[in-house]
Amino acid sequence: MFDALKKNLALSAGFFYALVFSCCFLTACTGSTKKTQKDSVVVIQIENHKLTLKQLLKKSQSFPSQIFNQKYQSQLSEFTKKRIIKQFLENYLLKKWAKEKNIVVTSSKVQKYLKKLMRGYSDKISFKQSLYENNVSEKQLTAFVRSMLLRKEWVKLHKKLVRISKKDIALFLNKKKRHLKPVKTVVLQHLLLKTETDAEIIRSFLVKNKMSFFNLYNILPKFNPILAQRKIKVPYGASSVFDPAFKMKVGEISPIVKSSWGWHIYKVLKLQKNKKGLSKPYSFIKAILIEKKIDNLYQDWIQKQLKNKTLLVNKALLKQL
Repeated sequence: MFDALKKNLALSAGFFYALVFSCCFLTACTGSTKKTQKDSVVVIQIENHKLTLKQLLKKSQSFPSQIFNQKYQSQLSEFTKKRIIKQFLENYLLKKWAKEKNIVVTSSKVQKYLKKLMRGYSDKISFKQSLYENNVSEKQLTAFVRSMLLRKEWVKLHKKLVRISKKDIALFLNKKKRHLKPVKTVVLQHLLLKTETDAEIIRSFLVKNKMSFFNLYNILPKFNPILAQRKIKVPYGASSVFDPAFKMKVGEISPIVKSSWGWHIYKVLKLQKNKKGLSKPYSFIKAILIEKKIDNLYQDWIQKQLKNKTLLVNKALLKQL
């Protein structure tokens, strides 16, 4: 009798553990399914082209524009959401336009542009480090560059439609008389580093040890610089980081300057006044007005295309993010 009771208890315990295990398994599966379903929720759709929640969140953590030294937003703010959605729609419309016009951005063009971009870095390692820090894969950057080149093709084709009259220039000059003044520019060698300590060490090499920028490039990869530019031309008023250079002497090395990007050091190579603004104001102003009109034309084209397309936006989900 005792043995029978013992056997029954063992069976009951086995059944109980099996039941608990089944419940846990089902809960885990349900949770996994919910997560998968949530990730695949469509945030925005244009015709059959969709942007899912998972894709939006992934894009919000990636900053290809930072590689081009443009400002970016790191948090999932309204600015970030609008930027991602704008890029998503523009990419789709440009690809469709290019297909209709038989315009192709070849892989060789993309690679050529990427090589040009890499020249702003001391070597391939620092370039790849910048990609890693901005959570950008090489595939994402290639797609970003391809989209940029597609827009350039659009501009190239539509630039012929833009006409600038002397009246347009006269109206512009009345409002913007500052463009008639000569423009001051400075030519620099420039380094951008991640930490103040690295910047202090490198400045010490340059000033105390009298090392040239040219020789410094050999040891620079050890410091993983964000940017190493051998020659840049900066107009006065373009940046508070570089404006002090206009009070420096040729050959002088700047103190360490902090910005939102990191720690800057630069050497003045040349100071000059650009008199083209005085001698040829017509062509100078014309270039500005053409660029402005082209941008307006492009934005109007985007809006016109969107009106003719089926567009669905999950506004409730966007508000929750």
